[in-house]
Amino acid sequence: MGEICLRVLLLLPLLWFAGCGNSGYAPVIDRYDSAGRAVTTASGRSVHIVARGDTLYSIAWRHGKDFRQLAAANNIAAPYTIYPGQQIRLDGTAAPAASRPAITTAPPSSPAARPAAPTASRPPV
Repeated sequence: MGEICLRVLLLLPLLWFAGCGNSGYAPVIDRYDSAGRAVTTASGRSVHIVARGDTLYSIAWRHGKDFRQLAAANNIAAPYTIYPGQQIRLDGTAAPAASRPAITTAPPSSPAARPAAPTASRPPV
């Protein structure tokens, strides 16, 4: 009986370590389809055409850029919403911003003096 227990105790760690071994590599799946690749336009600018599921952060990560700089260069405000088919410029040159009308403000006026409120006096008790 003691010999059988000894064999089982020696065999269990061997089976345990054999179960931890791996004979192959983890599968690699390329989920980066051709719709989301960087393209060089006829004018020589490098753009990324947004594919479904792309985020500004993932595009910036793929091209080694900062997402805030990409957003600024493409006039994209927070929360950085982009749409499939949209072209994101990667070269960092901003598109001409639409001119905004000048906002004029009236000078602050001094507040009018308010008359003091009458205080009610009580007769002494």
